[in-house]
Amino acid sequence: MLASLVGLVEGVWLIGIIDEVRMSEQSGMKQPLLVDTKTRSRAAPPSEPQKRNARLQLMCYKFLWDNIVTSEFPSSSFFQYFGLRPQRSLSKDIRKHIVDSGIGKKVQSLNDLIKLYRSTCKSLPLAHTPLLIRYELQADRSLLGEEEFSFDKSWMENRLRWHLQYWLGKRAADFVPEDECWKCQHCSFSAVCPKVKLLSQEEE
Repeated sequence: MLASLVGLVEGVWLIGIIDEVRMSEQSGMKQPLLVDTKTRSRAAPPSEPQKRNARLQLMCYKFLWDNIVTSEFPSSSFFQYFGLRPQRSLSKDIRKHIVDSGIGKKVQSLNDLIKLYRSTCKSLPLAHTPLLIRYELQADRSLLGEEEFSFDKSWMENRLRWHLQYWLGKRAADFVPEDECWKCQHCSFSAVCPKVKLLSQEEE
């Protein structure tokens, strides 16, 4: 089952799409297991930096999931930020899709839909940990490997704040770590980057 999440984190609206949600039974209780699938062009395991980025993404999804389950969805901020009119009637096609999906027959406006979203989220259990990442070969979707890992809230929050500081204009762009210099091959600014120039001089 594919699932979309939207939530307010550190004052920033984040949207995520979870590839798969499995129901896992733990101690007689069912909990959602969040699964993310990464495709690989080569039949080779991902590097540690790639694994680290994948872990951060899935941890953010769990954080979003648990947040909408335990906290009140800030609908007023949502409508204001995205410039939406809550009482505006939904189109016939959207209302039909909602009914066909079995979500609710009384949803007529965006406000109705958000109210239903909030009540539905409140009824969900917290996401299960450990989390699961699957690596597949792009050519034939064959499984290359799986990684289970625990949710590290402190590490995730520190990494997320560090990234958001850049996007919010609170810090300058930084060079990639030594073990991620392969990214420079795909960077649009490599021609003017002092880091790339320094590496080229060292190779000479």
